[in-house]
Amino acid sequence: MHFIKYIFFFLILIISISLLFGFYSSKEHNGDVLFVVLPGEGVKNIGLKLYQEDLIWHHYFFNICAFVSGKGSQLKAGHYLIKDPVTVVDMVNLLYSGNVVDQKITIIEGWNKNDIAGYLSQTIDNFDKDNFLSLVNSQNLEGYLFPDTYNIPYSYSEKEIIKIMIDNFNSKITEEMRSDMADKSLFEIITMASIIEKEVRSSEDMALVSGILWKRIEYGTPLQSCATIVYITGKKSVQVSTEETKIESPYNTYINRGLPIGPISNPGLNSIKAAIYPKDSEYFFYLSKPDGETVFSKTFDEHIQAKNKYLK
Repeated sequence: MHFIKYIFFFLILIISISLLFGFYSSKEHNGDVLFVVLPGEGVKNIGLKLYQEDLIWHHYFFNICAFVSGKGSQLKAGHYLIKDPVTVVDMVNLLYSGNVVDQKITIIEGWNKNDIAGYLSQTIDNFDKDNFLSLVNSQNLEGYLFPDTYNIPYSYSEKEIIKIMIDNFNSKITEEMRSDMADKSLFEIITMASIIEKEVRSSEDMALVSGILWKRIEYGTPLQSCATIVYITGKKSVQVSTEETKIESPYNTYINRGLPIGPISNPGLNSIKAAIYPKDSEYFFYLSKPDGETVFSKTFDEHIQAKNKYLK
């Protein structure tokens, strides 16, 4: 009888030591590991994946720990970055906390929807480029995908990513800025800003170019923006040919007066402010030298001389 008790005690001791080892002993792994919990995924499958990815000693330990702790039904879906070896207890607590990792993306000022879609398709796992562009086109969101650095949860859909950018745009355009647009609509401001963004670099030049372009619209003179031609052709070069300036398109500001039918890029805050707060000047023409410097001219003759000097 005593022998049976000793055996039973010994088995309990062995099981207890095994559980303590399984719960509190960490498993070494090489480098950072991104572990994914899918929506609706159960404890057994999560534990098995952890075991198969060599992050824990055995999935049974995870299953028992999740059950005993009462957290098994509350493990949260998402992407978790496992940097250092962790115990089963730590792993259960991590998945229970929902402390998921994000992907950092940076949208550059002046990128258009195709640039953004191409970048995101190379940066974000399972990103659907076609769906992204379909959503942007259906809602006419070119110009409103605010350039910035974002931390995007791995699980976010194309629609949720777009919403983050639009919400950021709305937060950046203050009530004061909106009231200062005077008789111009937000759509007109963003369309103008999208051209300015592609034409010049510095904030000072942007304000001057804004003044010139609004003045051309007021006088009924075509804007003649090369950036609008590049948007039509999709070329990366800023140089356009005479033939390209004759392309039939509502975006062609050489053959059409006024603003194009919509934004040609997603402008940054400096360009938007320049569109709202143009700087008046005697200039009516401008060009960008190969090094990016802007040359302003008062007359057409001066402009032609500048073109012959800097663009030949």
